[in-house]
Amino acid sequence: MDIIPPPERCPNCNASDILSGDEYISKYIEDIVPIVKMTTEKRYIKGTCAHCQEQVVSPEATSGPPVIVGHDLIALLSIMREQMGVSYRKLSTFSSEVLQVSLTPSGALGIINRVSEKVKPVYKGIEVSLSAQSVLHGDETGWRMDGQRWYMWVFCNRDIVYFHPDQSRASKVPKDIVGEGYNGVMHADFYGAYNIFKNLQRCLAHFLHKLKEELEVTPEEEALLKLKKGMKNIIQRGEEIKTLPETPEKNEEIKKLEKKLQTLMEIKSTNKEATLLVNRIKKHKIELLQFVKHKDAEYHNNRAERTIRKIVIFRKLSFRSRTPEGAQYHAILTSVLETCRLKGKSILIFLKDVLKTPDDKLHEITELLLRP
Repeated sequence: MDIIPPPERCPNCNASDILSGDEYISKYIEDIVPIVKMTTEKRYIKGTCAHCQEQVVSPEATSGPPVIVGHDLIALLSIMREQMGVSYRKLSTFSSEVLQVSLTPSGALGIINRVSEKVKPVYKGIEVSLSAQSVLHGDETGWRMDGQRWYMWVFCNRDIVYFHPDQSRASKVPKDIVGEGYNGVMHADFYGAYNIFKNLQRCLAHFLHKLKEELEVTPEEEALLKLKKGMKNIIQRGEEIKTLPETPEKNEEIKKLEKKLQTLMEIKSTNKEATLLVNRIKKHKIELLQFVKHKDAEYHNNRAERTIRKIVIFRKLSFRSRTPEGAQYHAILTSVLETCRLKGKSILIFLKDVLKTPDDKLHEITELLLRP
């Protein structure tokens, strides 16, 4: 703690008679300790078998390189790569020049891949838990794979995140991952791949955004204005209704809301885009009000869009993937770290714990992470 005395002269009258008092104002400086490389020598004592007289030593002594990187640095580099998009070359430079731990770009790549392999059981645990979630949000975005078009899918909610790279954008992907028999509410945009789910909440924010785009082109179109006003009113009233206790009165209010939606379906217009939007309501009418009936559901799919945005930013920095294995490693590690963050855990501490845990004990860490 540093003690700073009062100024030598009064800033008001320039007098030099300053009496020191007992009151003070505190300010703080947050810094890190000086970076010092710590090297730990591990000596493997050789022994001699009393029966055959052969010299023996721990298998770990003769396998792998003579110098390895410790858990603290591995966890730090993993976070810098997967959360900040730092290239392998820059990781090499940072480790070698700032931390004084020599590391090549290929060495950094190898570290990230090994960490991804290590946390794969946690990733699989997240995947298995998807079918038991009361609500999920789904989305997908393009992902170049050595020049070919792949897709990165995401399924998430308030507690978990699961990324999956795939060549396909078809319904077989959510069917294989989540399961066609999923009983929770699946939030999605109006893309047909999600039609396999029986409890769908289509994104009304997407609908309003489309309305906004069309009104910028034809701002006086009466049908579009009616749709905008009507849908906003339905969303507002729906949010109010979903907070009501589960009583017959609530069911009556839901029926009234369904009638308001029916009114929007009856809007007529010669405007092509307005007609398309009315037909969209007709086609998906059952999938527009699930958020009113399920307490954890939302009228939008913003959660998935915010989550997948992290992948989009990483995509710009990394130029996607060269191999399916690389894309899978990225999906694994990002899924685990983002889930860890949603659970309110330190991703640095969690990664170090995983790295120190034997493979046959990783299910315990997974269970703790996914516990409600």
